[in-house]
Amino acid sequence: MRKPRSEYPSEQADKFLLRFPDGMRDRLKALAEQNKRSMNAEIVARLEASIRSQDEELKTFIAAQKENLRPGNPEPFSPTKSAIDHYLKIKDELTDIKYMLRLALGQEKPRPE
Repeated sequence: MRKPRSEYPSEQADKFLLRFPDGMRDRLKALAEQNKRSMNAEIVARLEASIRSQDEELKTFIAAQKENLRPGNPEPFSPTKSAIDHYLKIKDELTDIKYMLRLALGQEKPRPE
């Protein structure tokens, strides 16, 4: 016997309407087919990979900075402009991801464009 629609997990998941730039939907559809996934699964997988990548970049950056702060380090911590710029870039990107996730969860209102 078939389950009522409201019992499917996908029906209970958070939903988010998304507008694609011209051509992006077709590109995502082709990539989803190539990866044998639905378009939704392709989008979610790519978002997760992006977030995971940024998390790893931040962890690597923090580990390098901790090493610079290690007692007895012959070259004490002296942040370079590139290190500070890198940190600020990651911080901005994480802020954007946090906004998109809060928007998707309905915890944030869209920003005016």
